[in-house]
Amino acid sequence: MGILDEIGFSNVSVCGRAGVEIKEGCGPLERVGKMTIGKVRKFLYGFAKFLGDVNAVKQGTVGKRVRNRVIGKFTGRLFK
Repeated sequence: MGILDEIGFSNVSVCGRAGVEIKEGCGPLERVGKMTIGKVRKFLYGFAKFLGDVNAVKQGTVGKRVRNRVIGKFTGRLFK
């Protein structure tokens, strides 16, 4: 009997939503769900963006990168 049982939340999962039973091996990878092409693509684009930021810091062109990202966001919203 845990703290959640004492306050009336016996059906709350530790790693899921309320009302979901606790399952064996409920780790972070099981919560991710199905690995899709879209998820992999999103991760890779985000990682490339991060590496670009690191590279800009190394080269000393952070201001230029920030300017270009702001202009890109504005242009993308303009055409949307």
